[in-house]
Amino acid sequence: MMGKVICDTNVWYYLGSGKIAEGLVKNYKLVATWVNIVELGYAHPRTKIDFSIKDWKNAARAILMYSDEIIELDPFEFSTEKIYPGHFQHKNRDLQEVLRIISDSDNTLKEEQYKSNEKYFDMYMRIKDGFKATIENYRTESRPQIVSSKTAKQKYKDSQEIEALERVKEVIWDVEEYIKRDHKKIIEFDNETEKSSYFNHTYSSFKFHILTKQRYLRNILLQGKMSIHPNDFGDLTNLLYVGKSEQYWTEENRWSSIIKEAGLGDRLITRQILN
Repeated sequence: MMGKVICDTNVWYYLGSGKIAEGLVKNYKLVATWVNIVELGYAHPRTKIDFSIKDWKNAARAILMYSDEIIELDPFEFSTEKIYPGHFQHKNRDLQEVLRIISDSDNTLKEEQYKSNEKYFDMYMRIKDGFKATIENYRTESRPQIVSSKTAKQKYKDSQEIEALERVKEVIWDVEEYIKRDHKKIIEFDNETEKSSYFNHTYSSFKFHILTKQRYLRNILLQGKMSIHPNDFGDLTNLLYVGKSEQYWTEENRWSSIIKEAGLGDRLITRQILN
């Protein structure tokens, strides 16, 4: 039996449609995440141009049928719990009930339990839209200097380890903002040694997310025509659930390539690998 596999939302659609055969996943412990549920349950019905109610329901059924675990903590709660296990009480949710409503109800959008979770969708969309604008501004401001000469471009390529440390700071900032907003507490350290330990623990715990995000940003800056997709925020935050021992499964070639370029190909699962 293989270890846990954190799944991209597209995996559940492929399982639901039969594009991924049941026999291919029998030896894997598939894990669905809060991001999967919010994307599938609330984002896709409003944003997918080719949205299909049948595919939607089948994807929800696939999570209920094939997942060994559903992580109900949102990415910021999950990150906080990884760094400060047991220190904070997080929101109680029943995402399985949301999936059951999508699967079974003829009038899903009118169901009380379904509607009560919609606030999580609204929060997610606000952050996602802000992220896209931030990355576009980042490219506009940073790219001209980085590609101004061969020397400048090479200097940036050689600085990727240092750049990755900025991604660690971003995870820490998100955790501290969550704690301040939802728990009214400020994180303080007694000394530099304690602060350094916290930094190193964060890097170790979220290395998959950090290195992939840095490679994504590197490509954004060096490849002028690379698109910034509306759902990049969701795809990146879903990687926060990939710990030291988990693997990741996506059916999106774009993210498979970025993950491999980040040196994490051995942690990646695709249908090609399974076959």
